[in-house]
Amino acid sequence: MGGVQIDALSPYHGDNRRSLMEIFSSSDVTIRDTKVIDILPQTGKERVVIGGHWEKGIEIQYVLAGRIARLDLADVKTKEEKTVSDISAGSRVILPPGVAHRLIFEEPSQLLVCNEVPFVPEKCVVYPYSTPL
Repeated sequence: MGGVQIDALSPYHGDNRRSLMEIFSSSDVTIRDTKVIDILPQTGKERVVIGGHWEKGIEIQYVLAGRIARLDLADVKTKEEKTVSDISAGSRVILPPGVAHRLIFEEPSQLLVCNEVPFVPEKCVVYPYSTPL
């Protein structure tokens, strides 16, 4: 799907004091919203589903812990849909504007999410996926 990047990141510099990993750098994009999302343990085998919408700016997701079991993507203009499975801790997902995303978790996890346009739940644009949960 055009513009979507999914990368397993590794530290690019380190010494005996610390290790550096760059999650995102751009002279063209200004991040205006950053949050950490904790996916909590569920009783039984329930999955946690978040997202199901698209953004008007770039969104960067970094998996701090756990994993995204399934990431459903959709281009809101072309209606092309794609699913990516098993995105592990240490991975980065970069979503361009207009790409809907639905994240499905099967275990406790933690995400760092950065948005170019601040996320406002009341203004969320929900996408009608054809792929069932």
